[in-house]
Amino acid sequence: MLFTGTYRHTIDAKNRLAIPVAFRKQLEQAGESTLVVRPRWDNTGGLARHYLELMPLSYFQKGTGFAVTEHQLNLSAAEVDLVDATYADVVLVTLDSQNRILIPEDVMLRAGQEDPLNKRFLGTNVRMAGHRDRITVWNESDYIEYVKAREAKKAALQAAADRPT
Repeated sequence: MLFTGTYRHTIDAKNRLAIPVAFRKQLEQAGESTLVVRPRWDNTGGLARHYLELMPLSYFQKGTGFAVTEHQLNLSAAEVDLVDATYADVVLVTLDSQNRILIPEDVMLRAGQEDPLNKRFLGTNVRMAGHRDRITVWNESDYIEYVKAREAKKAALQAAADRPT
């Protein structure tokens, strides 16, 4: 499954978010209707930006070693705590008949900065971006700042690669 592209969407007053057609097609082709939702953060450019990460349940299970116990992995106590925290932050949601997901209020509260205009987290206007096997949901202004910082970092890396040695 490959999610690509960036889309503008809105989260309605009931915390429902429509999944873009391109992403829905990927989910339908894979027979996926349950998504993992978890709050995440990024500090590209030195600023913490909060967002939500969505991924098909089967991908989350594969990526986290769902079927493997901590004892089989020989994890330290700190690593077990990290694994436990990963699962504690996860919420499972299912697409409704109108191809929307309902983002629980507590997840909205952990997902970002408060919108001063309507006291909502993540705000109403969001950007949904495909990132290979996952989808990210950002406050629109945070996403714009993230992209600017990412592009500056990419330009710096390219300039360094282009310098003669």
